[in-house]
Amino acid sequence: AIPVILLGCFIAAIGLVYFINPYGIVPGGAFGISIVLHAIFPFMKIGTLGLIIQIPLLLVSGLILGGRLGIRTLVAAIALPIFVNLLTTWSYPPEAVESLDPAKLLGGHLDLTHDLIVCSLMGGVLLGIGTGIVIRRQASSGGSDIIAMILYKYTRIPFPYCMMLVDGTIVLSGLIVIG
Repeated sequence: AIPVILLGCFIAAIGLVYFINPYGIVPGGAFGISIVLHAIFPFMKIGTLGLIIQIPLLLVSGLILGGRLGIRTLVAAIALPIFVNLLTTWSYPPEAVESLDPAKLLGGHLDLTHDLIVCSLMGGVLLGIGTGIVIRRQASSGGSDIIAMILYKYTRIPFPYCMMLVDGTIVLSGLIVIG
C-alpha cells in the first residue's frame, strides 16, 4: 500500500509543480494555503510551507479525532511536500525557485502562461488522480480534510459542506492575496 501511496503523491506533486504553482492557481487544501503563503513569503518553498501546515494539522487531528488516520496518512503528508520540493528544485534554475517563473520552468519548455485553462485542467486532473490514489489506499495527505473533519465533529454540518467551506475559504484567500 505504501508504494501506491507514494505514486499518488508523486502524481499530485507533478500537477502542483508543473501546472498549479507557477501560475498562482489556488486549489483548496494545505497546498492552496501554501501557494497563498508563498506569494507573501517567496523565500519559502511551497512544499516546505505545506509540511509546516500539515504537521500541526496531523497533531491536532490525533488529539481531537484520535489516531485513526494512521501511518499511511503520515507517509502521504510527508511524501507530498518532499516530492513538491524535489520537483521544484529539479525543474527550475536556482534563481527562479523563489519566483516560480513559468518562463524558466524546465528551461522554458513548459511555459503555459497563455493557456491557464489548460493549466487548471491538467493540474486539477493530476492532483485529483494523485489524491484519489492516496484516498483509495485509506490515507489522506493531511490537509484541509482534517480541518473539515474537526468542523464536522463540532458543528454537525454535513461533511461535504464542511469541505466546501474550508476549501472555499482557501481559494477566496488566494483571490484576495494573489488576485
